[in-house]
Amino acid sequence: MKEIKQMGFTHADFFRLLPRAMGGNEYSVTGDIVHATLAKGTLTISIGEEKQRLLSPHVVMPYTDVTFEYNNVPDDVRTSFEEYFHLRFMKGLG
Repeated sequence: MKEIKQMGFTHADFFRLLPRAMGGNEYSVTGDIVHATLAKGTLTISIGEEKQRLLSPHVVMPYTDVTFEYNNVPDDVRTSFEEYFHLRFMKGLG
């Protein structure tokens, strides 16, 4: 299963937060690609080029396309991982 998401981060921010977001899952990084072993199956995360979105004349938000490719990962494991992963990347919730 392959999913592409836009995440509002620079590459530096993404890789700074990655260890916490991966939880106890083993992973390695090669360039802009993350290879991970989940409870069942594997995951490859590919980081696209950094882009910027102009929100107003004075507000620019960085973002990048992030591709999650799950291999032999059951839906319950994928859902649990995604909830944990994305919660660690949330900004400004209060």
